[in-house]
Amino acid sequence: FEDSNGELWIATEGGLNKYNRGTDSFSKYYHDPKNQNSLSSDLVRIIYEDNLGVFYIGTNEGLNIFDRINNSFKCFKNNPNNIKSLSHNYITCITSDGEGNLWIGTGGGGLNKFDRTSESFKMYAQKQGFIDDMIYCILEDNGGNLWLSTSNGIIRFNPKTENVRNFTKSDGLPFDVFNPCAGYKTPSGELFFGGVNGFTAFYPDSIKDNLNIPDIVMTNLRIAGKNKSYDARVY
Repeated sequence: FEDSNGELWIATEGGLNKYNRGTDSFSKYYHDPKNQNSLSSDLVRIIYEDNLGVFYIGTNEGLNIFDRINNSFKCFKNNPNNIKSLSHNYITCITSDGEGNLWIGTGGGGLNKFDRTSESFKMYAQKQGFIDDMIYCILEDNGGNLWLSTSNGIIRFNPKTENVRNFTKSDGLPFDVFNPCAGYKTPSGELFFGGVNGFTAFYPDSIKDNLNIPDIVMTNLRIAGKNKSYDARVY
């Protein structure tokens, strides 16, 4: 990840690294169980900088806000006794929407909206209609909807109305299982999501629900295993 200062950061399963171009060397940041201001875990999954310049590090053990001046980390984790805490410690993806809201995807706790002022979280998961709680990637379309790839299809979520629409193979997806961090939005607004068997691409504004209710027609009648004649009317 290249930050707003042009510095290059690398997420690894052995800590966080910053590449120093001038010396061709790395500054390394690790978890220290004796230091509460250290990185919460060496298993770093995602690096993100918001429009305010705040630096976020997602790990297997919580979300970190990184103070790059003092080299200190502030960690947020799930607290089972606090419904406004992070819903799950496994962070898979982080993004901001057009309104400046910060969204965090988790590996088992659905989607979280982070309130910077109160430093609290609001969860959206299966109880709110999501088809799956394993969020792999978050993309915002030109209409302000969030599209979430999961391990069981794609979710369209409207942050303003909190309306949820789930899409699976029954809606035309070639597969339901997607991959972490495998998503891209083109300048034209087309969305790409990478999965276990290729990738899926679509323009969100071209996705329309079919609201026509089909007629129900009886095509065969069997009683006790035997075909019976019937009047071919609509029932």
